[in-house]
Amino acid sequence: MLAEQKAAGPKKKLVAFKMTEKSAPPRPHYAIHAGGKAVGQVVSGTQSPSLGLGIGMGYVPPEFAAPDTLLAIEIRGKLAPAVVVKKPIYKPGK
Repeated sequence: MLAEQKAAGPKKKLVAFKMTEKSAPPRPHYAIHAGGKAVGQVVSGTQSPSLGLGIGMGYVPPEFAAPDTLLAIEIRGKLAPAVVVKKPIYKPGK
């Protein structure tokens, strides 16, 4: 069973993302959208004091896990644009 999983690769990857526009902060269990459909779920999110934007982490299929991949987070019934970023999410010097 483990050998099969290793050969097939992971079905989901943990990615860091930041919102690209001002919005309410992302929260756990919010849906992550890409390619016009829900592809994952936020596991952690908040407002970043150093960036002034919402940030978070969530699980998505590997094809949506590369840095600079455009995503949308469903916040209060509306889709808010986000982008996958490298970890850690912070602005040095702040």
